Amino acid sequence: MVDSYDSVQVAGSPNGVGAVAGGVGGAVLGSQIAGRHNKTLGGVIGAIGGGLLGNEIEKHQRTTTMYDVHVRMNDGSMRTVRQATPPQVGSHVSVDGNALHSAPQNSSSNYGGSSQGGSSFQSSQGGNGSATFSPSGS
Repeated sequence: MVDSYDSVQVAGSPNGVGAVAGGVGGAVLGSQIAGRHNKTLGGVIGAIGGGLLGNEIEKHQRTTTMYDVHVRMNDGSMRTVRQATPPQVGSHVSVDGNALHSAPQNSSSNYGGSSQGGSSFQSSQGGNGSATFSPSGS
């Protein structure tokens, strides 16, 4: 049964676009601010600073919210599964690896194993952390 959950901010991984754009903008701005005699040095410093800033901005823009779902198993132990959608506290589920499956309320023998009915919530911690939902039988 879902006991509780915590929302977690997961930082995205940058692909370099922010760093390149920031570096170019920083180089142009740095060379303009530096004046006539130090344009090269100003451009280099601006490119480095702009690249670092652009990279951080891109990471922030790619941040997603995930949910660490705390499931109380039949034996009283707790398991935690990360997924992209918030769960309903009190719902009956079974845990299969990193996946939650909705469990029929009248059957408690399949907690912690594979689901024999209901819906399936698949969780993935790699990549962008997306989760998928698929009804049973599909």
